[in-house]
Amino acid sequence: MRGQVLTRNRPSRRPTPVQLLIRLVMARSLRQAAATAVLLDRIVDRDLAMVRALPVHHRARPVEKLAELVMLAQAYRYYATGWIGRRELRRRSRATFDRLTTFIADC
Repeated sequence: MRGQVLTRNRPSRRPTPVQLLIRLVMARSLRQAAATAVLLDRIVDRDLAMVRALPVHHRARPVEKLAELVMLAQAYRYYATGWIGRRELRRRSRATFDRLTTFIADC
């Protein structure tokens, strides 16, 4: 027995093709979520320069819109890191869209 390597008969732990496909799709989805968060950050940065140029009494509405976009970008980051699921991201996205639509309708 000395010097021999004992191995157990275990079933293979290799992922099935379906499991590999699911991993691939999820990885792509997470990368897209991270890219969307970066895109939203760029939009906010660009619009923030315009908001700074506005008189103080005209900044409230645009600042609220930018705050909504910042919260949406954060939700996408949370999804990309696995802190929230797809349903929660969808719920937050719809809520943001509804609030932004309300802002536009009130103008």
